[in-house]
Amino acid sequence: MIETALNHWSAQHGEHQGSTSPPLPALPASPSHAHRMNLVSKERPLTLLMKLQASRIEQDAQLDLEDLRWLMRDILQTGTDVDLINFLEIVRQDMPEAIKTLQRTLERDSLAGISSSSSKDILDREFIETGIGALRRLSSATETPLPTWTITK
Repeated sequence: MIETALNHWSAQHGEHQGSTSPPLPALPASPSHAHRMNLVSKERPLTLLMKLQASRIEQDAQLDLEDLRWLMRDILQTGTDVDLINFLEIVRQDMPEAIKTLQRTLERDSLAGISSSSSKDILDREFIETGIGALRRLSSATETPLPTWTITK
């Protein structure tokens, strides 16, 4: 529309009539249109970055889980009771409570009917059972066991 008006003005004032100069070049889009296009282009990279970040977080979580499962397998295959307790970061005074917590975890999983057929479930169950055994062996015989109603951390 602006280009048409300029061409009309040029024609009236004789600047374009009979002149060998080329017609005026097209004007750029209006500022409001350019501004809208700029906003659209900014939203798009932001959306892409958010998707990339979500994908990376998911990937990192999966890799962390694989690392943890590898460490669990390694401790079960080559570790001692002390290695297992150190891996769990349980200090001597917390051993009775840790035993109770691990026992409750096994009970809860059994009551929930969690299938023990997958390798994940088998590894989890074996790790918990081995942890309970190691805690019992390493805990002091003089410590009094916790009552069944004890609230654990």
